[in-house]
Amino acid sequence: MCISSQNDQLPQEIAQDMEIIARSVHESWMRQRQGEGWTYAAEFDNQLKTTPNMVDYDALPESEKEVDRATVRQVVRTLLKLHYRIGRE
Repeated sequence: MCISSQNDQLPQEIAQDMEIIARSVHESWMRQRQGEGWTYAAEFDNQLKTTPNMVDYDALPESEKEVDRATVRQVVRTLLKLHYRIGRE
């Protein structure tokens, strides 16, 4: 199933907490990569399993933070298209 949702607005609660959620996405990505043997290096090397993105979210370049934000937006939009409700209690 392909869900096109590029132009849908995010709920205000999600938009307000975007950085918190994107930070969590990055931390999850780092844990997964660390489990696969990836480590930090200034240069990306697929064979050596090194990447400059194995750093705290705050130290990422803005372009990499945007990758995490885009992941959040796509997941939330897909859930909404599938009629999930998202809100705070």
